[in-house]
Amino acid sequence: MSQLKREKSGRFKLLVIGVSIYVMGVLIWDIVGVGKAQRQMDQAGEKVETLQAEQVKLQRQLAVVTSEEFAEEQIRDELLLAKPGETVVVVPQQVAPAGSDAALAGKQEKPENLANWQKWAKLFL
Repeated sequence: MSQLKREKSGRFKLLVIGVSIYVMGVLIWDIVGVGKAQRQMDQAGEKVETLQAEQVKLQRQLAVVTSEEFAEEQIRDELLLAKPGETVVVVPQQVAPAGSDAALAGKQEKPENLANWQKWAKLFL
């Protein structure tokens, strides 16, 4: 009988050790999973902050682009249009020095001769 108790006691200890190892494994697995989830949350938070900053920047840019002043500036600068009574003066961006090859050959870029609707299409499309 004493030997039977020892066998039952040994089996019980083995069972307790097995269950303990299983529980520790599950706990370690969960801890690792929580760490991964935390890193993903941190990355998602950083991405949200970046996207919010970009959204603010784009909203400011949209406010500028939709303003009357911007539209008038684009019409004047890009389409070379003027209000009635005004004169459009085109100043070259870069003037070739007097002795350069471009000045001697007369190779200066001519402004495009496009119809008004083509200028608008080119500006906005």
